[in-house]
Amino acid sequence: MPEKSWGNSVGSGSGATLSLIYDRIADDGVNAWLVNPRIQFSSKPGWNDATNWIDTGGQLVTAGRVHTGSPLNGGTRTWNVSAKNVAMTYAGVQVLTWTATVYGVSFFNGDQATTTYTFEIQIPRRPYSKPLPANGFTVTINADLNRAECVWQGNYTGADGAHPWVNQFVEASTDNWATVVSSAALLWPATTYNWAHLAGNSRYHFRHSATNAAGRSEYRTSGPFFTPPAKPGKPVAAKRQDGAIVITAENRAPWANQFAIRDSSDGQTWTVITDAATSLPYVHQGPSSAVTHRYQVAARTPNGHWSPWSDASNTVALLAAPARPVWRPANSAFDASLPIAVAWDHTPVDTTAQTAYEIRWQSGGSWVTSGKIVTTSSSHTFAAGTFAQGVVIGRQVRTWGQHADPSAWSATATFATSARPLAGIVSPTPGSVIPGRRLRVAWAFFDPAGDQQSSWEVRLCRGQDAAPIGVWAGVGAARDFTVPYDLEDATSYTVDVRVRDGVGLWSDRVSSQIEVVYAPPRPPVVHYEWDVARAAVVLEISNAGQVGSSSITSDDDWGFYFLDSADVSPAETTGFYYVSDDGAYTVSPAENAGLFWVEGNQADAPPVDFHNIYRDGQLVATGIGVNTTWVDPLPNIAGATYRVEAVSALPSQSDTAIEVQPDTAVLRRVWLNTGPGWEVVASCWGNLRRTQTRGRIRSLDRYSGRELPVETIGEGRINELSIQGTLITADDSPADFWAVAEDDHGNTCYRDRYGSWFVTIEPVPVSQTGSATAEVAVTLTETGYRPEVL
Repeated sequence: MPEKSWGNSVGSGSGATLSLIYDRIADDGVNAWLVNPRIQFSSKPGWNDATNWIDTGGQLVTAGRVHTGSPLNGGTRTWNVSAKNVAMTYAGVQVLTWTATVYGVSFFNGDQATTTYTFEIQIPRRPYSKPLPANGFTVTINADLNRAECVWQGNYTGADGAHPWVNQFVEASTDNWATVVSSAALLWPATTYNWAHLAGNSRYHFRHSATNAAGRSEYRTSGPFFTPPAKPGKPVAAKRQDGAIVITAENRAPWANQFAIRDSSDGQTWTVITDAATSLPYVHQGPSSAVTHRYQVAARTPNGHWSPWSDASNTVALLAAPARPVWRPANSAFDASLPIAVAWDHTPVDTTAQTAYEIRWQSGGSWVTSGKIVTTSSSHTFAAGTFAQGVVIGRQVRTWGQHADPSAWSATATFATSARPLAGIVSPTPGSVIPGRRLRVAWAFFDPAGDQQSSWEVRLCRGQDAAPIGVWAGVGAARDFTVPYDLEDATSYTVDVRVRDGVGLWSDRVSSQIEVVYAPPRPPVVHYEWDVARAAVVLEISNAGQVGSSSITSDDDWGFYFLDSADVSPAETTGFYYVSDDGAYTVSPAENAGLFWVEGNQADAPPVDFHNIYRDGQLVATGIGVNTTWVDPLPNIAGATYRVEAVSALPSQSDTAIEVQPDTAVLRRVWLNTGPGWEVVASCWGNLRRTQTRGRIRSLDRYSGRELPVETIGEGRINELSIQGTLITADDSPADFWAVAEDDHGNTCYRDRYGSWFVTIEPVPVSQTGSATAEVAVTLTETGYRPEVL
């Protein structure tokens, strides 16, 4: 778009001005600007110098002359001057001048003298284009393969100077530009850069780019270049059944694509058997069976660099019988009614793998053998019922490699046979409902062989999940365990148990699924009364005890119990207790045995921890203790519903609701509460007049051109109470009420038979009407204050 500008104006006190007006238009936004100048002459008074003129010149306009023309009675006249196309340059901003020489215009120079004025404008620098890439980019790696020299030819500006280089960057990558491992920033004249300390066992790519304000050039790249590869890992050589030897080694050069393998019979003289293997492992076909063999491996990168030779492999010996096999660890006892599996490790001398085995066993008599079994498997499974229960079995095994002879018999290993123990969950029974957070698991143990329980394991899962929440184990003959995990309310769990006998056999797992439903505490007993002087409601909260008159007399009475100090001696034994079912009816803690009586077999409710109190559905108090009283300082004097919620430590809840009826003496008054804890209380009765104004805040605005006003309604609401009354000096004087209204206690609660509000109080006017009475009025406006709890 044209850029319109005003040049400087010159003039005198007579009110005449001379200006240059020009449009500066980008011809193509890059190469040139078209400047279209005009001369403007303005004057408030008239002029009559019709024969005088203005000469123009300078870089901006073509030299020429314009006449001021015929006389005017004041006003403005404009003359066009030849337009000029100005080429933009990369050198910088161009400043162009324009001169105007005024002849014979008396407003400017009086007595028709000559005066010259000069103006100037700026043509911006031509914007750059992003750099052109370098003319060639080569990389040379030195003989040691640890340095790289990068060379390029500069292309600083291009043929037209539009592509200058400001900065250059030479970068290196070892993962084909997924990441840049190193970068060098250079100023534009540089044409070489040396990379030192190239990492070994790597594949490098290099690239060059140049930048200026317009962006980055395209990259010139070179590579890949490989630094010396790492030597392979130590080979492992093993003879196959067909006599060939398989050489396996870890390739530690990720870019290697060729491998060499050499062989030695003495570790001194080496013979290369191949230098053209394309992968590992490598199979050495037809090796001499008259000598031993050791191998080394080297790796080669695509640019022809070899790694050092690896360490020498193990020695592949002449064919020989294996050494005696070694038993793998196994259980010391098995249930003979189930399959019994045993395993061993083949121990070759000539590196050949196992081709067969033979196992034999005995139980106080002669050996029984399986015969030679041709297989590479290193385990044997005895079928269920092969052995009798309650015996000790000795076993030996021998193996064959490629040599015709077997190994010697292994050492003798033994295991006992015994029937597995059985477990049964006594408690909790399937489908049990657990009323609390703790779960006690009790089980029975039976072993057909008469062994004793040696250890146990308990698992707990949420629902029927396979993954357990926790696993707990112990040693010894315990038959019960209290799970140290807080069960969640309204959640199902699965508990399972397994036991182990003295010879080390585990039983199958037995399980029981349970539901957790926290038992609620006993509902509180609640009574109320009015504190008429304060218009407050006093709630008396009682929590019934849980101790009765039946003693613990059998193992049916095991469980959890709660005792309070009214029924326990000494009193400090108050609390929760657990009675076991082990036949002794023991009490934990043991020192409290025999000190208490319980109601029924188990306590039917947990004790109350604290109370929450709700008034008409709103929480007004929390953390209220047991067997206590609580005062509501701000009840609805027209009556309210209170709900007292008892909360146990589980936690679980129960509640009691009570309807509070209005008190006549309270209902006839209006009340103010303020101060800390709402303890400043005042009331008034008598000849009272109450006016309430409620609604949404709105305004009426009148506008020019509208006949009727425009209503604007906001989100805000107003609730305003106006109380008027007569001060009476007899008993029940309301004077204190008005005194409270006059004072500023901050948040104030106003209550009457129609409701209650948190308000702010306007100043109280008092009108004296006689010696005994006075008329007063107070305005109360509801605020947004709401206490969380009282």
